[in-house]
Amino acid sequence: MLGFNINKVPLMDLPKGLLMVSPEEFDVVDVKNPYMKHNIGKINSAHALTQWTNIYKVFQQWKAKGVIETLEVMKARPHLEDMVFCANPFFAFLDSNNMPVVLLSNMRHSRRQAEVSEYRSYFEQHGVRCIEIPDSIKIEGNGDLIPHPKHRLIWMGYGYRTDIAAADILQDALQAYIIPLRLVSEHFYHLDTCFCIIDDEHVAICRSAFDESSYLKIKQIFPFVYEISEKEAREKFSLNALVMSHQNGKKYALVPQGADEMQHLLISLDVEVNIVDTQEFIKSGGSIYCMKGFLYA
Repeated sequence: MLGFNINKVPLMDLPKGLLMVSPEEFDVVDVKNPYMKHNIGKINSAHALTQWTNIYKVFQQWKAKGVIETLEVMKARPHLEDMVFCANPFFAFLDSNNMPVVLLSNMRHSRRQAEVSEYRSYFEQHGVRCIEIPDSIKIEGNGDLIPHPKHRLIWMGYGYRTDIAAADILQDALQAYIIPLRLVSEHFYHLDTCFCIIDDEHVAICRSAFDESSYLKIKQIFPFVYEISEKEAREKFSLNALVMSHQNGKKYALVPQGADEMQHLLISLDVEVNIVDTQEFIKSGGSIYCMKGFLYA
């Protein structure tokens, strides 16, 4: 990282659309993270459907405003209760020829690994090239791989779900710069639970989620780093918000209900904010960012 200059990283287009997965199979049936421990069998399916639908309605509004061009929905498959969290089983990007490509995940938990073939089929049917990596290397898609806006740079969380060894493979497979960030708290097991990029200069984080070296990497690249309290990040999943930019530069955000620090920060940065309740999904350790996948076609 010494001497790293982001202005020398090649430019890349922003995502054009979003993918969601319908929530009818959503449930908590086992424990994969600390949030699930006391929530097995406690999902209110009707409330979950309402919360998911409210997210979808905001994305529809974004499409009408031109923030995104496409909004797709896959139907959940039976017995894949976590499939609604579609950020994790794949990572969409652009290859060196500026063509859409999807890197398929190797999920840490076997119940989630079963989801990956569904996404492979979906993207192959849509003519998108899929990349597989060795089974021995664990990697969990957009949950741990967050693209830096406008550049061929990917921030990679590792330590709980994604292996550090994935960094070199990603660099070769996607022809992108990879900056690994070590996660050190089990409550922030994916990067998207503690690291929310607002734009190419502004990022919000939970400081206690990272070791010192990783924190300094973030400070080196982003001119403006805002720290959200651990309490709000854990209880409200505030850093699992989604911020997207219109081509005219205007920014739009979808933020979990009760994430007051995050909401106030975004408003102060002239971001148009929508608030949605995601409490049923937080019981499973996920929220807004987890429930979308980026699309580049």
